[in-house]
Amino acid sequence: MVETATTTTITRTTTNLPAPAAVPVTPSGTGTPTASAAANTSTTTATPTTAAQAAARARRNDETTRAIFNFKIIVFLVLLPLVLFAVFLKHLLDYLFALGLKEKDVSGKVALVTGGGSGLGREICLELAKRGCKLAVVDVNSKGCYETVELLSKIPRCVAKAYKNDVSSPRELQLMAAKVEKELGPVDILVNNASLMPMTSTPSLKSDEIDTILQLNLGSYIMTTKEFLPKMITRKSGHLVAVNALAGLVPLPGAGIYTATKYGIMGFMAALRAELRLSDCDYVRTTVANAYLMRTSGDLPLLSDAGISSSYPGLPTPYVAEKIVKGVLLNERMVYVPRIFALSAWLLKLLPTKWQDYMLLRFYKFDVRSSHLFYWK
Repeated sequence: MVETATTTTITRTTTNLPAPAAVPVTPSGTGTPTASAAANTSTTTATPTTAAQAAARARRNDETTRAIFNFKIIVFLVLLPLVLFAVFLKHLLDYLFALGLKEKDVSGKVALVTGGGSGLGREICLELAKRGCKLAVVDVNSKGCYETVELLSKIPRCVAKAYKNDVSSPRELQLMAAKVEKELGPVDILVNNASLMPMTSTPSLKSDEIDTILQLNLGSYIMTTKEFLPKMITRKSGHLVAVNALAGLVPLPGAGIYTATKYGIMGFMAALRAELRLSDCDYVRTTVANAYLMRTSGDLPLLSDAGISSSYPGLPTPYVAEKIVKGVLLNERMVYVPRIFALSAWLLKLLPTKWQDYMLLRFYKFDVRSSHLFYWK
């Protein structure tokens, strides 16, 4: 019997199905997704939102800054005419009142002028001598003292003596005060004028220079006032004069230590004036003279060499001295030479800080990298 083998062919149809997603394998070998993968997905989704929020915040900050700036400008423009009118009216009234005032008689009075051996101090001595004062010319430079006395001797009936003295030394000051009173009489007018003006950047200053400038420019003003004021109060008569400068109202870049002393003089004299008034001793008068920059002697460098823009020339020293002495004789508490200088200084303070810096840099061109030291007497 023969068996017949039947072969059956089976055809399998395969359907293409999508491949299963790959499952990240953990270090342990399991198929559980890791936390880092989830974090990456979250970060990728959140980044556009965070950037948009940051941009929106930046826009809001810019808008706020612009709004504040515009508000300041509006307030400034609104207040500026009022302030200008108030300042102008004040100076106009001062000028009108001064027209009706008569200068006090100082003939025969003793006036002591520190720093009288040259520059503005010498010119103040000459102006006071023309009005009949006896002059005590005080300066650390004996040659300058005697030159001033020689000039004063040409004025009829003028009595003047030279005193070489370092007013920053308390001991020398006491000896000089006793000598002046013995030879000329009690001091009725004290003019503090001695000062040094260092034109150098703050890092370039040396410790001994700082001490010298502080002691002379500010310390001597306080010590001489302390020395002569008690006797003025006893006599119920006297006048204290502090010769200040531009730096007492407007800071000068490159002259930081000098500016500090001049601001200090303003504060000291204001406090002193209040003390005298509160103690019913305001018969002792005070005057602060704020003078613009000037050339005080021919051998000093030009203003431009000191860093001052050549567009602002210095004032003649005799003119400044005349205005200061006239203000003293009219018992003015504050003297500005010229008067427009006060208006300009106060207007500058009304400007935003950035604008003040810009105006100062336009006026004062000083290279802070320079170590040049320039003394302005």
